[in-house]
Amino acid sequence: MKLLAALAGTCALATAALAATPAPPGDDVGPYEAYAVRGQVVNGLNMATAIKKVVVDYYAANGKWPASIAETGFAGPMSGKFVRNLSVDRGTIAIHFGNEANAVISGRFATQRPSVGSDGKVVWGCGYTRTPGADPRSGASGPHRTNLHARFLPESCRG
Repeated sequence: MKLLAALAGTCALATAALAATPAPPGDDVGPYEAYAVRGQVVNGLNMATAIKKVVVDYYAANGKWPASIAETGFAGPMSGKFVRNLSVDRGTIAIHFGNEANAVISGRFATQRPSVGSDGKVVWGCGYTRTPGADPRSGASGPHRTNLHARFLPESCRG
């Protein structure tokens, strides 16, 4: 009897330990919630579209990536319903999720990194995809900072 009680206690302890182990962000949400979160990420990527244009214009005028968003003169919105803020590091746009974003992406980043294609035009890598062009002679753009679970990114950004 004591043996059965001890085994039951050990099983309960093991079950509690497994329940307390955090799952990797994104592995613990169902398909509908993942779909909704992906919509929030796309919202953030769409917010970055205006910044992509000013980064391209800055590169065309100066032959190098802007060090920050302030250097571009961009005056558009820098946050939104699901986006805590947008920033630029040597041309790379970081989308920092927060505000009303789902907990699995809040505090995390998605990035869009520019490079120069063989035709001389700016091309963009998104999320975990390889940046499609090459770094210009003036220097590399900032690094990717994407740390979202890939399932929350659009397919074109999953790598």
